[in-house]
Amino acid sequence: MDNWLLDTNVLLRMQEKGPGHHPAAAQAVALLVNGGAGVYVTPQVLVEYWCSATRPTKDNGLGWDTSMVSGRMSVLLARFRLLEDTSDVFDIWQDLVASSLRTKSLSVVGAVSRRRFPSARQTDSGSGDPSYTTLSGGC
Repeated sequence: MDNWLLDTNVLLRMQEKGPGHHPAAAQAVALLVNGGAGVYVTPQVLVEYWCSATRPTKDNGLGWDTSMVSGRMSVLLARFRLLEDTSDVFDIWQDLVASSLRTKSLSVVGAVSRRRFPSARQTDSGSGDPSYTTLSGGC
């Protein structure tokens, strides 16, 4: 059976009640788990989950309180396998990007701190904060 790494957005959508992507995310994960697949999360995914879940709704978060998120994270850790973050994770990602470049175009967009990356090409990051810029382009 295949192994799958869950993205932060999948975790958030499968736990967020209401319309939208919840049913699709919950059904997809249930199919994997019930089918015997190895389903994994990483520490980075869980950190991103915590940040997105506790961020106020006015800032594009879910606005959940920390005790609720803590409880939900305990459920996630009991349900899915925790895959250790190692330097191999970056190497695997780099191989995936290289493979993707051979088969199709891949664009990367990200907001970065201009203090940490002063040579970044200045564009509107959409954040309203001039200390951030948007980087875009092929990998």
